[in-house]
Amino acid sequence: MLLTVSELCIKRPEKNPKNAELELNTDWSIDYNKKEDGFEYKCKLKTDGAFPFKISVKGMILDNDFNEVPEEVSLKILNNVVDIIPNLLNLSKEKEIKIKMDIPLNIKDEVSQKIAS
Repeated sequence: MLLTVSELCIKRPEKNPKNAELELNTDWSIDYNKKEDGFEYKCKLKTDGAFPFKISVKGMILDNDFNEVPEEVSLKILNNVVDIIPNLLNLSKEKEIKIKMDIPLNIKDEVSQKIAS
């Protein structure tokens, strides 16, 4: 069996919580559609509380011999999604970027002068 991921979406709050320990209420679901080459799945996970966020993962289950998706496969998909949450939240957090530019700050005046001449 091969699990693939074709789409990944995360919606998170703008700011990270100050508390290092969070208690999150989690709601999740996995929807399946039978296709010619396997099962298409969409796993949705949503939390509420001090740090609410939503994650959606779409993909395919390939190379399988079953007519219905077994519970073990659903748990494997859910565990994989839960395992990547810290990385996704870390990658998507707000980061300050400093840029040094050698461009005049008053570009509008410079452009006006070029147009006038």
